[in-house]
Amino acid sequence: MVNSQSKVKDDWIAIDKAQHFSYSCLISLGCQYILVNKLDNTEEASLPISSALSLGAGLLKELNDSRGKSGYFSLKDIAANIAGITLAMIIIRQ
Repeated sequence: MVNSQSKVKDDWIAIDKAQHFSYSCLISLGCQYILVNKLDNTEEASLPISSALSLGAGLLKELNDSRGKSGYFSLKDIAANIAGITLAMIIIRQ
């Protein structure tokens, strides 16, 4: 059986990676805002929650992608998600 992932073009530099990076950053920042400003949590307590929610959304998206006929789970997409979450953490800590 041929591995379908070997046929998939999954470049590091691609619009898809920019989207994963951006969405993960924005989800983290949005969750952080809601947790701190609407639910009265502290910045410190909210940071791991907002990061986990964003990472969870990215993981669910990749799992859903892998269930398709020609789908695959992209570790590069997950790396872009983690980079976006890291930027959000830096912004929140400032």
